[in-house]
Amino acid sequence: MSSSLVTSSLRSSTSPMRAPRSPRVEAFGLSHPGIVRTTNEDAFLVAPDVGLFAVADGVGGNAAGEVASRMAVDTLLAALENLHRPALAHLVSAVEHANARVYSAACADRSLAGMATTLTALLVLGETIALAHVGDSRAYRLRARHLEQLSDDHTLVNALLRAGAITEEEAATSEKRNIISRAVGAEEQVEVDARLLAVEPGDTLVLASDGLHGVVSDEDIVAILRGEPDLTRAAVRLIERANDGGGPDNVTVVLVRIG
Repeated sequence: MSSSLVTSSLRSSTSPMRAPRSPRVEAFGLSHPGIVRTTNEDAFLVAPDVGLFAVADGVGGNAAGEVASRMAVDTLLAALENLHRPALAHLVSAVEHANARVYSAACADRSLAGMATTLTALLVLGETIALAHVGDSRAYRLRARHLEQLSDDHTLVNALLRAGAITEEEAATSEKRNIISRAVGAEEQVEVDARLLAVEPGDTLVLASDGLHGVVSDEDIVAILRGEPDLTRAAVRLIERANDGGGPDNVTVVLVRIG
């Protein structure tokens, strides 16, 4: 990979975060435009001192998608970084605030009209995590050998699949699989999926844009994460695997290990 096309962040926290009995958190994020795209409209956030991590995949074309995704993660951090005892409700409120900001910016500037972004974010709260999600970027939890998808894709194809209108095989090859049914900034109000989950020492949490999960199988994700204990190298290998698979889209991954 060309280093000029890669953005990354590595930060770990050994001091207590803003929640009781907070675990040690190690995290790394990496983004690449992929093989086909010339621009990268993904953005990510790695802020272990806050316990906040996020991936956003912008839509809108040209520079607009990049603006939307960066605006969303920046708004998220600004809303949460100074809270003494953040909770799930604060995370949801921050996503809603990001939605309002992206929507207002798109309405105010014709060059940004129609921009929006996915946003999948988690907040570490001691022995639990808060998860907030809009769009088709995903959150996973790897525990031992089991990779569990924690988020639900907000896409037309997934809605058809859940309704029994198509099969999983049809969904995997559908030309409509990238049509998003919900996004931050697309409308004045947004519905945010949110939940609390328990975490255990050794859990690895994965946030990824569809440039990763649309190309790399769950089995390959597990094999890479289990075979490479260093988060930096694991993230590089995941993105390399996506690009080896054609790299049809921007690809972003944030890895969070609970100590």
